[in-house]
Amino acid sequence: MMWSWCRAVLLALFLLAPLPALAGDIIGDIIAKDGKATLRNDKAQELDARVGMQVETGQLIKTAEGSTLEIRLADGSVFRIAAKSTFIIDDFAIQGADSRQMTARMLTGALQYVSKPARFKKDDRRIFLANAAAAIRGEDFIAFVGRRIEAVLISGKVELSARSNTVMLDRRGQSVTFDSASKFDRAVVLSDEQLVTLGARLGWQIELPPQPEEGVAGTGPIPCALVGNSLVCG
Repeated sequence: MMWSWCRAVLLALFLLAPLPALAGDIIGDIIAKDGKATLRNDKAQELDARVGMQVETGQLIKTAEGSTLEIRLADGSVFRIAAKSTFIIDDFAIQGADSRQMTARMLTGALQYVSKPARFKKDDRRIFLANAAAAIRGEDFIAFVGRRIEAVLISGKVELSARSNTVMLDRRGQSVTFDSASKFDRAVVLSDEQLVTLGARLGWQIELPPQPEEGVAGTGPIPCALVGNSLVCG
């Protein structure tokens, strides 16, 4: 009798536990497309992307030259994918107001990730940029992945980790580049005018949020110090 009761309790706990999205789970939809893009699922089926199409975990998303794609996830956050890009959302799960989890990979190309302010007790969002992992702590972030990787913060915070090196972007317009050997260049702060011109590289207009109440920070190179294995800039 005791074993039957314990087994029933364990089964109930298992069914109530939050589970990550599995390959093929619907996590969002396509809300804008310009040009040609495809989605390939885990069965190697390649589909032409179209507005309104549902997006699943594990799909290989590719945009052609001169083409862009915009994906909205279930939490309202948006991925804008630039031309000649390859991108995968491996995992996405929300458990009420308790937790949000996302893992994505930018293999080549460029993207902008924009999310709405939200408060979860546990919020684990990561975008892998070639050999680096970007832990997202904010609402607006741009990345370019090629021979060199460039990360640009619009708002919020992003922690970049590559091998044993880490750099935190926590200032509007803060930008850093690094190579395949995980060697970070000195971080700089881009002006609002420079941020807007990034739109020409991405293929869409950059909309900047209002300046923070503390005012406009200076632009140009900013001092950095190596603390342990972390590069702290600001």
